[in-house]
Amino acid sequence: MKILYFTDDYTWNIYGTKRSTAEALQDTGHTVFIVDNVEIGSLPALAAQEKPDQIWLFHSDLRLPEGMKEEISQPIIGFGISDPYYFSTDRFASYDVYVTYNKATYEQVRSLIPTVYNRTACDFKFHKPLNILKTCDATIIGAAIHERFPNKKKRIDCVEGLRRNTGKTIHAYGKHWPQDAENFSHIDGEDFLVAINSGHLGLDIQDHFSPLAHRMFEYAACGVPIITRRRDEVFECFREGREILAYTDNEELLDVFVWHLDRPEKLESIGRRAMERCLDEHDIRHRIPGLIDGINKALGV
Repeated sequence: MKILYFTDDYTWNIYGTKRSTAEALQDTGHTVFIVDNVEIGSLPALAAQEKPDQIWLFHSDLRLPEGMKEEISQPIIGFGISDPYYFSTDRFASYDVYVTYNKATYEQVRSLIPTVYNRTACDFKFHKPLNILKTCDATIIGAAIHERFPNKKKRIDCVEGLRRNTGKTIHAYGKHWPQDAENFSHIDGEDFLVAINSGHLGLDIQDHFSPLAHRMFEYAACGVPIITRRRDEVFECFREGREILAYTDNEELLDVFVWHLDRPEKLESIGRRAMERCLDEHDIRHRIPGLIDGINKALGV
């Protein structure tokens, strides 16, 4: 299949979902023409020139300018990678099929537009264990301030609380972390991989409505156990206590964090089983056949 693939370079250097999906499509025999999403105005001309089978708007908040859809004969596939943060039903006029990475969104909108649920994944072309020394107890990678959390400083409050109450070292990477010896700025490329592998444990601090985070799969692919917010969707991917750790509130997060860091052999076995599960089920190349099949079924192909 030939796909015109509109996206941006966000997380490109850490094999984020956008790059990983594009390369996995190519690796499985599809032809992918990658176009920067700022060029959306040229879509009718590109579609006429390249004659793709499908057009993918692979960006969480990308839609067609008003009236453009009528100029294009190929099916338009919209993606909600960061649902529900950028979700709005007014985008549906741009799409023939909507792909969401959030199960709650899928259940909410599948009666409104042909919809496919597709989970994010790791990418074993990049994510892997490194034989390096551990330099901290735990790491967290992500922006310190999340504008769409009710408490925008939730991640800062959680990390500072854990440090204060446990005395453990937590290295935080990303934008807007307060100045501190254990806080660092944004990283990508090989630095990203080193950071994941540098701690005994990973932290995935999300809000109750957060989509299934790619960070969960990235740590697991590196053999590093991770703590994430307890959601049924998580346990469709990993077994709690054997492949992943989960919490409901800050008190439980503290208990799970301390108990497991004090048992390094237990942590090591959880990380190993998580990596094995990723190898079996959660590499991005495992997702492509189901994604393509789901889109084609939604289109009636």
